Amino acid sequence: MDFQSKLLDIILDNYSEAFITRFLPNKDWYSWMVENRGRNNVLVRVLQVSPQFSELTIKAWEAEVKAPSQLRYKLPKFVKHFFPQRYVTLFLYLNNQTKVGGETVFPHSLDRYSEENIVRNGMGECSAGLAVHPLGLHASLFYVQTPEGDVDFMSLHGGCPPHEGTKWGSNSFMWDADSDESNDQRG
Repeated sequence: MDFQSKLLDIILDNYSEAFITRFLPNKDWYSWMVENRGRNNVLVRVLQVSPQFSELTIKAWEAEVKAPSQLRYKLPKFVKHFFPQRYVTLFLYLNNQTKVGGETVFPHSLDRYSEENIVRNGMGECSAGLAVHPLGLHASLFYVQTPEGDVDFMSLHGGCPPHEGTKWGSNSFMWDADSDESNDQRG
């Protein structure tokens, strides 16, 4: 939320009321922004009612950081609505005690890590697709969305049970939106 507040401060401090109002539905919204300055989600709320305000927000930030022309953002003609979700998963393998099994498997993958055929009882998915063997202090990094923000069917994955030994792992997720914004939008 601090970044949102900083962006709103940049806009309110560097542009006139008349200029800002051109990007809003009416002058009441300008008054509301000034009155609620410093509170959470003010910028998000303004962007919800006035998507064209994003253009001013971007230009204000670029001016503030003195972004060179090659790094300036050009708004697309259409921006697809999305709900915040993870777009990258990093799975960390924490130990080396798994002798058989414990792979992270991507059953829809056409590529294989090796020519080895893996046959596992109990979970058919563990015998198909790409299987990443758990190796302590290593990791698997994979995208769960396409660049367009759609769920990537090929990222469907699962954890195969270890048949010998114990597997310890940890997930780290990278999201396509700020975590506070994500929580606020999901309720």
